[in-house]
Amino acid sequence: MGLWVLLCGCLVLVLCGSMWPLATAGRRNHPKWGVFRSVQYAHRGLHNRELGIPENSMAAFRKARELGYGVELDVHLTKDGQLAVIHDKSLKRTAGVDAEVSDLTMEELKRCRLEGTQETVPALEEAARLFQGGPPLLVELKADYFDVRELVKKAVAVLDRCQVDYCIESFHPGVIFWLKRHRPDICRGQLSQNFWRHRGELKGWQAFAMTNLLSNFLNPEENLRTDQYGGRLENRFRLVGRILQAAREACGPEMALLVKADCNGCGDLRRLLELYQEADVDGVELSGVDFAARAGEKSPFYLQEALRAMDGIQVPLSLVGGIFDLETAEAVLEQGFSFVSFSRALICQPDFIARMKRQINPHSP
Repeated sequence: MGLWVLLCGCLVLVLCGSMWPLATAGRRNHPKWGVFRSVQYAHRGLHNRELGIPENSMAAFRKARELGYGVELDVHLTKDGQLAVIHDKSLKRTAGVDAEVSDLTMEELKRCRLEGTQETVPALEEAARLFQGGPPLLVELKADYFDVRELVKKAVAVLDRCQVDYCIESFHPGVIFWLKRHRPDICRGQLSQNFWRHRGELKGWQAFAMTNLLSNFLNPEENLRTDQYGGRLENRFRLVGRILQAAREACGPEMALLVKADCNGCGDLRRLLELYQEADVDGVELSGVDFAARAGEKSPFYLQEALRAMDGIQVPLSLVGGIFDLETAEAVLEQGFSFVSFSRALICQPDFIARMKRQINPHSP
């Protein structure tokens, strides 16, 4: 009996994993897609700590609106069932308060000051009304609990009432599933993370179902398989290699095939780069599993890890993270990298490329 229960349980997990992409499937031909692609976006608003404009603040949203940018913002449910715009579930980082958003009412949140300024945590409706008749919103719904119906219903109601163009995205597949089932007209996007590390109130099977996406195959802490796709790195790379081969066959030799590698999430970066080289990719961008945690650093995030692993590697390498100016970019290139990549620098500073061009040529527009 125990064996049958185990087999049935495994079958359910396999079916859930295989059917989930169908259950949450998006649309590439959404009628609003042209609207979303027509503008640039300010991640958490056009914030700048040095100018006293905190992330996810009304000041950051007003600055973005003034310059014609759409914004990406994050939404949590408060204790009294309202919608607060803030990225972290805790107020510690942005407001210096050791409390979680879900434990406070909206009125209590309004007493907190963001990053030492007079700015407070906005309500979703406040932010959304600012964009009526303007560029669209990318709204990320944040949840580390299973039943997200209240969160999604309330967010959709507010955004519809404010008459703005919006796309809803979330790490929580339940959000995307609810939208597909009840509001397929809304543009939606599935994000991904390791829910084992950030389980919150999720049960084990829920975290399993929401975590096991393709990128986790290379991480030995997440890929616990004992078959030919688990164990040593060569086995964990097996599925990735098959996908790269299929992509190459489908796209042909004239299209560049680029991949991203985690410097601290594969167990052996040097060997991973060799495997990508053997797979005949055209370039590897070096990032890491703790990219978000390093957001405040002002030096290249993974430079030392990359330098230790890249000797003798022929495939072109690119470094991303912590590169905020032309001088740093040039210093990275001098270390033997073929390219540098920009992430938050572009998100937080939409005029970043124009400023770099002016550094090279002061007369550049």
